[in-house]
Amino acid sequence: MGAQSDSYHLESNGAADLCRDKQGRPLEGTVITEDGIIRRFRNGLLDGDSYTPEGKRVIQPAVEGPGHLEYWREGKLHRDNGLPAVSSRGFHRREWWVEGNRVRREDPELSGEFCQTFPGGGGDTLPDTAK
Repeated sequence: MGAQSDSYHLESNGAADLCRDKQGRPLEGTVITEDGIIRRFRNGLLDGDSYTPEGKRVIQPAVEGPGHLEYWREGKLHRDNGLPAVSSRGFHRREWWVEGNRVRREDPELSGEFCQTFPGGGGDTLPDTAK
């Protein structure tokens, strides 16, 4: 289906590239850029998940900006429990992703309450320009 995504980091098929620091090591932890965007990394991949000392997963966005959130797990757009993985444009446009596959998109700016569901729970192909 070739539809674009509002993700800041999407390369193709719901995945992001490995990110490294100036010494070439995979990024770890939280990075806040000059433009105020918060990004969270684990083993060089976008990943908002962290773990308590007891091993309980704590889920938070991997990318946060004004009116924009993205949930990533192990370098792939992903959010559990039927919640959107990407919320953008003041949280009005939303995209649902599971393990790097987009399953649904809502954009009320396009012809009222536009909703697009992708057959088979994902597998749409995004162009290289979708970032």
